[in-house]
Amino acid sequence: MKKYLLGVFILISSIQIWAQTTAPKEEFTYSLDPTMPNYAPSYDLSLASGKNKVFALARASNTGPSSSFGLEELASFNSANAKLTTTLQSCSRTPGLGTPCISSYNALTAVQENGMILSSQDSIKRYNDTHVLQWKVATPQDARVVNALPVIYQASSDIFYFYYTNLVTNKQTVYQLKSGVITAILTETIAGSPTISALSTTSDGGFVLLAKDGLRKYDSAGKISWTKSGYSGSFLISNDSFIYINDSKTITKVTSTGNQVWKLNVDGVANGLLQSDGSLWVRTGTSIVKISALGQTSITISQQAEQIILTTTNEIVALVKNSAESFDLKKYSTTGSLKWTKNIGFGGTIVAATDGGIYYTAYKLKGKNTSTQTNYYVPELYKLGIDCSLTALITAPSSTAICTGTSLKLTAKPTSTASTAYSYQWKKDSVNVGTNSAEFTASQAGKYFVVVTQGSCTTTSNALNITLTALPTNDYYG
Repeated sequence: MKKYLLGVFILISSIQIWAQTTAPKEEFTYSLDPTMPNYAPSYDLSLASGKNKVFALARASNTGPSSSFGLEELASFNSANAKLTTTLQSCSRTPGLGTPCISSYNALTAVQENGMILSSQDSIKRYNDTHVLQWKVATPQDARVVNALPVIYQASSDIFYFYYTNLVTNKQTVYQLKSGVITAILTETIAGSPTISALSTTSDGGFVLLAKDGLRKYDSAGKISWTKSGYSGSFLISNDSFIYINDSKTITKVTSTGNQVWKLNVDGVANGLLQSDGSLWVRTGTSIVKISALGQTSITISQQAEQIILTTTNEIVALVKNSAESFDLKKYSTTGSLKWTKNIGFGGTIVAATDGGIYYTAYKLKGKNTSTQTNYYVPELYKLGIDCSLTALITAPSSTAICTGTSLKLTAKPTSTASTAYSYQWKKDSVNVGTNSAEFTASQAGKYFVVVTQGSCTTTSNALNITLTALPTNDYYG
C-alpha cells in the first residue's frame, strides 16, 4: 500500500483598513479640586505655553459666612506628560466674614526660553521650569491703587515691559523690568481716555506701542525712535520685525521703521496668528481667514470661532461654541480642510503643546452653590496627542501553498510621518498571540492582524484569513 498526502493549501484574503480622520486620544487630565464648602465656590484655571513646558495656574476658593478657604497651585507639564506641582498660597479661616482669605492672586506669563513669571498686586516673581524662584520684586504703587495685575511682555531673556493705567492720578506708566529691577521709563498724562491702547516688545530689547497719536517705537532706554500717525487698535510683531496692525476693520502691515507695506480690508478681525513665512491667520465674526505675506486672502474657512491657535505643524485648531455648555475643537489642515472635530462639553481655552499636541480646558459639573442654588463647575486640563497618520499593512509570501508541519511568515509594514519607534501586538481571531515584532509565523488557521502603536497613536492592520484544506489520503495497492 502506498499513501500519498495531498498538498495543504492556505487561502489568503486581504482587506486594508485605512487610517480614519479622528481626533487623537486624550493623554491625561489635571484638576485642582480641594475639599471645601460649596458656599460661593470659585475656580479658575489659566494656561501659558513656554518653550519646554506648558504651565497651568489653578485656584479654588470660597467666601462663606462661617468659613473662608483659598488655594493657588502652579502646575507644569513637559512633552512626556511629566507633571510638577507647587502650592503657591493656601489658607483657611473661621469665621469667613464673606471675604477671601487670599486677597491677591497671581497672573501667569510664560518666559520664552525657560520658566514663567507670576505677577500679583504685590509682587512680580520669576521661576524656572522646575518652579525654583529666580527673583522677586515689589510691584509699583500704581498696581495697588488700580487693583490690577500687570500683563508682562518679554523683549529679551532678561528685559520685560508692562504698563498701568491709573485713573486716580490720570497717568499711564510703562515700566521696564530688567534682571529683577523695575524702572519707570515712560509716563503719559490721560486726557479724557487712556493714551496707550496696546504694547508689544521688539527684538532689539525695546518696544512698540499704539497711542492716540499713532504707532510709536522706543529703544530699551525708553527713548523714542519714530512715530507714525493714523493707526489704532492692536498689533502683532513678527520674528522678522514686521508689524501687523488690526483696527477691527483692516489689517495693515508696516516695516520695523513704520513704513506701510500693504493694507487689507477684513471686517470684524478679532485676533491674529503669525506664521514664519509671513502669512497671517485671523479670526473674524463669521470665519477664519489666512492672509498671505503679500496681503492677499488665500484661504477662508466659514466657521465662527471663540479662539484659534496654531500647532507646531502650522495647522489651525479652533474652539467653536455650539451652545452655552457645548463646545467643539475643530482642526484644519494648512490648506484649510477640516481634519477632525471633537466635542469637549463646556469648554474654556486652548494652547499648543511643544510636541505637536493640544492642551484644552473644560468644565465639569461639580454641584450647586448653596448660596445661589446655581450650578458650579470645576475646570479640568486635558491634552490631546499628535494626529495619527499611522497605518499598517501585513503581507505574506506570494506562494501560499504549504504542507503539514510548515508555516507562513507574516510581515507588518507600518507607515507614519512620525519618527518614533513602533510596537506590535499580533492577534489571531482577536486573541493576543506573538511578541513585539514586525514578523509573526502562523501555523494554524484563523484570522490574523496586528495592532501597531507609535507614541499616542494606535492603528489596526488589514486582516489575513488563513484557512487549511482537508487532509484526504488515497491508498494504492501494487
